[in-house]
Amino acid sequence: MAKRLVTQEELRRKLAELQDRKQAAEADREFIRDERKARRKATMPKRKLRLVRDHPLLGICEYCNMQFSSGLMPVEAAKEDIQERFNVHKCKRQDFAQNAARIAKEATKN
Repeated sequence: MAKRLVTQEELRRKLAELQDRKQAAEADREFIRDERKARRKATMPKRKLRLVRDHPLLGICEYCNMQFSSGLMPVEAAKEDIQERFNVHKCKRQDFAQNAARIAKEATKN
């Protein structure tokens, strides 16, 4: 059986097809990366400071439950102090088991 010679036109078509597949695969990978980024942003709630007590002023980060208190007398100065410390802190969210253990430990101290 004689081997069939491949023409330059067939080689060009084959090369173009391979390049198209490569570009499609890269587009798919980029789409998947973008989807993952969007999912991570959607699951990460924004931090929020909640003031729970007036004197001494006490604020809590609603994401990681870190507490911020201030005994400064003008309430506005205390709010600014707490807000500044809240803005600087890094959230380290504890899992529920660690949080329950911490609460139990604090309860037994008293």
